[in-house]
Amino acid sequence: MTLTRRLPATNLGRKKALDRAFARQSTVTPGTEVLHPNTATRLATGQPAYITALANSTAAKADVVAHTPLKTAGITSCRMLVSHFIQVFNLGVARGKYPAVHRSHYMLPAESSAVPTMDSDADTLEWAQLIIAGDSTRIMAGGLPMANPDTMEVITASTAANALFLAQDGLSNTLRAMQQAVDDINPDADKLISRIWDEVEAYYGEDDTEGARASARSWGVVYVTEGPAAILTGLVKDALGNPRVEAEVIVVETGAKAITNAEGRYNLPTTVIGTATVQASYPGETPATATVTIADHAEEVTIAVGDLVVG
Repeated sequence: MTLTRRLPATNLGRKKALDRAFARQSTVTPGTEVLHPNTATRLATGQPAYITALANSTAAKADVVAHTPLKTAGITSCRMLVSHFIQVFNLGVARGKYPAVHRSHYMLPAESSAVPTMDSDADTLEWAQLIIAGDSTRIMAGGLPMANPDTMEVITASTAANALFLAQDGLSNTLRAMQQAVDDINPDADKLISRIWDEVEAYYGEDDTEGARASARSWGVVYVTEGPAAILTGLVKDALGNPRVEAEVIVVETGAKAITNAEGRYNLPTTVIGTATVQASYPGETPATATVTIADHAEEVTIAVGDLVVG
């Protein structure tokens, strides 16, 4: 069986590689030089910098996820009031209370009672403003006031929804900036990890093959097979034991991923040999991780991973 080294392909993989090297370097006996001094210095500053950048990105994502239901509720309330306003106005037209031509004050076709589609947040907020501005000009033109809902209810809902929309936009902009900060340092992180692994493998190069790989793995080096894959199987569920459908499951070291089925189960092929970290994630919930050990194998093997509980 042929084994090759596999550099991390995900941010979590990079973090794990740097964490393992940072922790292992702290245990090196004084006077022992596994890493070149320049590499050790880069590791001492690069690992904390990467952890901070990734933590900032993770926190920003959590803020967006936490705020999204609030924004959605605000927009939904505003959309409902705008829709109801137009429907009630159309009923008034049918009863002869309002002239059909007054629909034009709201930028609605005078001959149609259709309620406009408000598929996006922006559409909803725009129609709310058209209703607010249009009702003012309609009343100035002699139209009777609306009720159930009245314009003030639309104003209140629109103001709240707009504030939530702008807050969400700000959080999304922060998330993009934090993700870009991680993207910006990834090339340097990749170079540092590659250099560390080169120096580690060179240091243990005179040991027997298995011994050298075992030592290198203690520094975070990942080896994969070019032969048959190992199939990782398991269940993702929430804290109440309910299966999580369409949760994402990845092998941190390589970025291989799978999506859970209707029963919350997954089959995830991986070529990692040694220790593999499996992480399950679901929107709005705390990820769960498990570690499995994969031995060399000449044929495809199936490995059961313990249940992953997100939340």
